[in-house]
Amino acid sequence: MAPSPVRAMRRVLRYRNLVVRQATRMKNRIAGLLMETGTPYAKQRLHGKAYFGELLGSLRQMPDAVVELLKLSRGQLELFESIQRRLLRELRERPELSQRVERLQSIPSVGEILSLTWALEIGEVSRFSSIGEACSYCGLTSAERNSAGVEQRGTISKQRNKHLQTILDPDRGRQARPTLQPAASGGARAGAAARESQSGDAGGGAQVGGVFDGRG
Repeated sequence: MAPSPVRAMRRVLRYRNLVVRQATRMKNRIAGLLMETGTPYAKQRLHGKAYFGELLGSLRQMPDAVVELLKLSRGQLELFESIQRRLLRELRERPELSQRVERLQSIPSVGEILSLTWALEIGEVSRFSSIGEACSYCGLTSAERNSAGVEQRGTISKQRNKHLQTILDPDRGRQARPTLQPAASGGARAGAAARESQSGDAGGGAQVGGVFDGRG
């Protein structure tokens, strides 16, 4: 089990991801309301504050109830975005975490959220005996059985970390598939991140504390 401060930060990151999903639902709801009423809009600009204000001002024929729902949805979206920015800022300010995240982001195609997810969900990287074991934990590989020279692939392990799986391979994270052709992007990134543990990284098992243990 990861140290209590690590679990606290992990909880914050998972909550941030929940908030982002709620924000996405609000965006979809706003677009859905406009489509239901046949209102044309610029898809790429819809969620910009200035454009949305202009759009609301131009809705002369739209029922008041729909306009109110649009305003409420926009208010919820802004709230969710504010919360997720605050949570990310708190994670960025953790000195025990920032060095490891920076190193992970030096890997091509690895951004801040993936780096944070890997660092906090994996925890002590030395607990994995091989890169293959780490990939299995990420939900990128399935069990392999060999019988009479015939290799067979089983289902994705139920012991996988669904949070890592979802961010490394979103499609597989939504619905685990029974066979493995590891996604080139997810598998490569997981392998590269796993090799992080072989580069002298001590951050995987660092004891951390701060705003997540009562000081903020």
